[in-house]
Amino acid sequence: MSDNGVNQLPPSIQGDGRKFISLLKSYLKNIAGELDNQIKKVESYFNVIADNPDTFDEQISNVTVEEKAVNGSVSLLIRWNSSQIKQYAGVSIDVKVGDFHDTLEMFEEKDTVRHYDTTRTNQFTLDNVDIGKKYWIRIRGRDAKNALSISGKAPIALYYVSEHAYTPKSPYEATVVFDKRGAYWSWKQPPQNDYQWTELRLDTNVGEEHNRLDLTTDWNSTAKPYARIGTGYIYNKGVGNSYSAPATVNYSKAVPPAPNHVAVAKFYEGLTITFDNIPEDCNGANIYINNEVHHVISNVFTFNCSTGEYTIKICYTDIFGEGEMSQSVKTSTVEEIPPNAIHVTNKTVFDDGVIVAKYIGDKAVVGTKIADGAITTDKLVANAITGDKIAANAITSDKIKTGEITAAKIATGTITGDKLKANTITSDKIVTGSISGDKIAANSISGDKIKAGAIDTNKLEAGAVDAQKLNVDRLDAITSNVGNLVGGSITGGTFKNSTGTFKIDPDGNIIGANIVGSKISADTIFQSGYHLKNLDVQIHRVKHGEWCPIPEGFTEEQCTFVPVGYLYTEVYTDNGSTEIAYNVDGTFRRRLDNGEFDQQKARWLNSCDIYFVSRSERDYYGSGSVDSKTLVGLREKRRAVVGIYRHSRTSGEHNDTETYGYTYGDLFVLCIAQM
Repeated sequence: MSDNGVNQLPPSIQGDGRKFISLLKSYLKNIAGELDNQIKKVESYFNVIADNPDTFDEQISNVTVEEKAVNGSVSLLIRWNSSQIKQYAGVSIDVKVGDFHDTLEMFEEKDTVRHYDTTRTNQFTLDNVDIGKKYWIRIRGRDAKNALSISGKAPIALYYVSEHAYTPKSPYEATVVFDKRGAYWSWKQPPQNDYQWTELRLDTNVGEEHNRLDLTTDWNSTAKPYARIGTGYIYNKGVGNSYSAPATVNYSKAVPPAPNHVAVAKFYEGLTITFDNIPEDCNGANIYINNEVHHVISNVFTFNCSTGEYTIKICYTDIFGEGEMSQSVKTSTVEEIPPNAIHVTNKTVFDDGVIVAKYIGDKAVVGTKIADGAITTDKLVANAITGDKIAANAITSDKIKTGEITAAKIATGTITGDKLKANTITSDKIVTGSISGDKIAANSISGDKIKAGAIDTNKLEAGAVDAQKLNVDRLDAITSNVGNLVGGSITGGTFKNSTGTFKIDPDGNIIGANIVGSKISADTIFQSGYHLKNLDVQIHRVKHGEWCPIPEGFTEEQCTFVPVGYLYTEVYTDNGSTEIAYNVDGTFRRRLDNGEFDQQKARWLNSCDIYFVSRSERDYYGSGSVDSKTLVGLREKRRAVVGIYRHSRTSGEHNDTETYGYTYGDLFVLCIAQM
């Protein structure tokens, strides 16, 4: 909102009607909070007046809650049955909002919002509910006398609005086309109600402004990407913070080619430049004239300029910038007087057929106006001919006086090697230290040309001498890091770290080493009197009647299986029992009928080869007795047994009762495998 109280739209939605409508809903939702406060005040006054203290026992029933998503928002459709209320006239609906983990008791202290429905349609829509919130809903019936059903007996519904239920469907058949106006993205949308807007991005970080090209409710966009090659990701935004999977578009906009057939025509104080037509996907061309750029949208350009030399280069441009550059074209302009520019007056400019000097403009006499051989030596001022006026290679050796060219007349670097006679430069002509390394050809200095002892350590570049160039019996001269030693063998001596906490002595003993990760391949490892060879130790949890697995690479004969613990997980009793079965893992297992019980009875394993627990008990009490047998261990070497058999008898005055039960569980087995 601006300072004058007028609502202003953010710049991001200017000119986009659908986006405006979508985002306007969000703005109005924020305003709804203040409106709710005002509504609550009105309802509180209404409740004082409208609520009749009279109540009745009849209640509505069969309360159901259903979610509906429409235009990017979620509503709850509440339905009920009012047939129990004789003079039904509507309902009073109390609503409280809490979090996912809130229990029924936790809602007692929360604020209540009351809604009234008098339509007698037995349904009410609670609009614009919040994603991720739990709703406490109590419905009281109202009769024709405005009495309400008893509050303490009214049905209450708890409903959680899950965010995950509103992941929108993805756009499809997405494309992007480039032309001289820009980029044109388009896609199709599946029908859906939980859609808010579409987000066009250059990465997968939905919701972030960085690399976001556009937010739109249209099915297209003209947003320009940042580079010629990339991938566009198109997401649909749903209610809450849900996004669809993206529709992807891989794009590549080629660099415009260099213009061909660049031509330059000269005219009085100007140039006309032409080149090939501008391509359809380009928005113009940049013409560089002596590095000064001129943007044009036509392939013909007129350039006004003064007399001089000009270098011209041209490149096409598109929405991403410049394309490849053309070859340079060099030209020059000459000041010429067109015929219509000559104006003859009544004053004569000639004297006896000779043009007076004052009527000859500066630099007006060009070379084509001087006859061949017309300029003699007496017409030349001393020192008038400078070096830049002499054509290259124009002075021959017979024109140079013997001994006239001294060292001072020879420019530095002007005498090349091909101008020197072979073997003419002797050692006394070379200044000490004047031959640098870059003047020596590669591989031109052989070993016999190097003086013994002339190469010391400061003449060697670090790392320049590799291992294959060394042929030594000792490394005591190498004080730096020797890097990786490959091949060969190291015999004798002691290897240790800088602190001496780790070393390998001459006898091959490793002292103070920590071996971390990977594997040690060895036939034998000795440790404190134990001999370990290809050993594998595992522990498994095995169900009653099932077989313990064998470690990979071993046979059953190479394994030892030891029971180390157990846990009861299943309890079954026959139909004759009046009791609920034992409590296992916090859950009571109910008794079975005779057929189901017989199936469990068939699972009983009545012996173990290796016992963890083996016990039989008999207990007498009053007029009855209990027989119990517990078997926990292994049979057939690795088959788990975790079972209890229980038989109880009770003698009564008129009859006897017998009850059978079976309990099963999981066995923990230690497996030691050794080759």
